[in-house]
Amino acid sequence: MIHHQLTALVFAAIQLALLVQWSSTTRSEAPRTSVPAAALSFVDAFAVIALSYAKDRKSVRPSTILISYLLFSTLFDAAQVRTLYLNGIGRSIPPLMSANVGIKVVLLLLEAQNKRSYLKEQFKHAQLEGTSGIISRSFAWWLNGLFRLGFRKLITLSDLYEIDDALKSTSLDVRMRKAWDKQRKPIAAIPSYLF
Repeated sequence: MIHHQLTALVFAAIQLALLVQWSSTTRSEAPRTSVPAAALSFVDAFAVIALSYAKDRKSVRPSTILISYLLFSTLFDAAQVRTLYLNGIGRSIPPLMSANVGIKVVLLLLEAQNKRSYLKEQFKHAQLEGTSGIISRSFAWWLNGLFRLGFRKLITLSDLYEIDDALKSTSLDVRMRKAWDKQRKPIAAIPSYLF
């Protein structure tokens, strides 16, 4: 958890250095939008710090918003780094942008990890799917442990992951009976004059 915060602070420091470098670059070298974009990226760094801190404290699952942002912005920044090296804008900007991409990759890997190891005791036994992030759930990586176990031995019922309480048969039975009783209407007595 502390690794996330330290990495996010390094990310903010790199964003500040990029803002300073873009501001000191001559107008003929840098595009007009480079300084405002660097300023927004610096503000984004504080949003990343705040969101990372909040999700570490309040959620059992990694942040979907943060992981999505880091994934897409890393891809876009990698393309920008290539362009900066090809255009030769400034001496310190391309290496700083490379460091920016590197720290985003590290931050993405840290944020995408399962948080089970540092959850509070009451949440440590939550379902594995419920504590997995969007990448793990998208590719069903949370099942890899079960697959590895299945290659080593015959899987028994006790090897399977615990299912969510809302999906257990006892709670489904209660919900079904309530719905059934709610929908079932008593049959009105048939009048005797019809016979």
